[in-house]
Amino acid sequence: MKPKNKRFLSGVMIAGDIMMILMALILVFDEEYLMFGLLMLVFLAIDIYLTIDYIRALAHREKVEKSLRDDNEKARQIHRQWSNMNLRPKRTSQPVQKEEEEDLSDILSREDSPRQQTYRN
Repeated sequence: MKPKNKRFLSGVMIAGDIMMILMALILVFDEEYLMFGLLMLVFLAIDIYLTIDYIRALAHREKVEKSLRDDNEKARQIHRQWSNMNLRPKRTSQPVQKEEEEDLSDILSREDSPRQQTYRN
């Protein structure tokens, strides 16, 4: 059952308890049913208190569930981002090192070329 429906039905219960309290007050003023009226008042007061507490607990539960849903959605987004980062092709430092090695070898070969030319002459 939806929490909104539970709150509505709890409100109906409180309204019923209030009407029964009015009946209990009538019984309290009648000498024959004084004890029965007082017992009714006590039980109805306890019932109203517990119903109000239940409504507050429902409201708190809804708030916590909403917070958990928000936290779960944030966690899903972070997980998706993390998955996307892991699926992208990784750029490793090896190609850069190869390029640097090639560049260094080119530079060295350029430096060696005039020496080789001079030796040949």
